[in-house]
Amino acid sequence: YLLGLMYSDGNLATKTKKFKITLKAEDKYLLEKIGILLKGDDKLRYNKLQNAYELEGQNPFLYKQFLDHGLTPKKSDIIIVPDHLKDQQHFWRGMIDGDGWISIQKKNEFGITIGICGTIDVCNKFKNYCSNIIDTSTNNIFIRKEYKSGNYAQFSLKGRKAIKMFEHLYQNKGEFYLKRKYEQFEKYMERS
Repeated sequence: YLLGLMYSDGNLATKTKKFKITLKAEDKYLLEKIGILLKGDDKLRYNKLQNAYELEGQNPFLYKQFLDHGLTPKKSDIIIVPDHLKDQQHFWRGMIDGDGWISIQKKNEFGITIGICGTIDVCNKFKNYCSNIIDTSTNNIFIRKEYKSGNYAQFSLKGRKAIKMFEHLYQNKGEFYLKRKYEQFEKYMERS
C-alpha cells in the first residue's frame, strides 16, 4: 500500500535522500499512521498553500528500498510499474487512493465510476490487473493530450465493474486506506 501511495502522491529528493508523501489536510490521520509504521524521525508538516499535510523522512535504508522498487525522483512523466508490483492488490489500492478517483452520478445509468490517472504504463498495468477480476475489453485508456509529455492517461470503470473492482481493492484493507474514498463508496452502496 505504501509503495502505491508513494508512486502516486510521494516523491524522492535526489540530493538530500529524503522522501515525502503529500495528502489533503483531511487525510492527516493516514500520514500519522504511516509515520508510526515507519518508526522514524519523520516530520509531519502542514502546507498552508496546498491545504495539505506532508510526511517527510530521511531514512537511507527506506530511500534505497523505494529506489529498489522502481520509484525515481521526478517520476510523474516516466513512472513504470515493475512486474513484481503489477498484480498486488494493496499496491493498486494505494495508487487509487493517491491518483485515483471515485465519482457518484445521481442521474446516470452507470451511477458510479472508479478511475486512475498516470503514465500510459500505469493505466495499462491497472487495466491488466483489473482484467484478472472483471472483463475490461470494452474499457479504453484515454491519452490526456493537454499534457506536453504525451505520456499521461486515464482509465476508468463504471457501474457494476466499478463496484466489483472497488470491493476487490478494499477487501482486507486493514488500517491503510483513504476514509473519504471508502466512505463515498459505502454511501453509494447504501442508497443503491
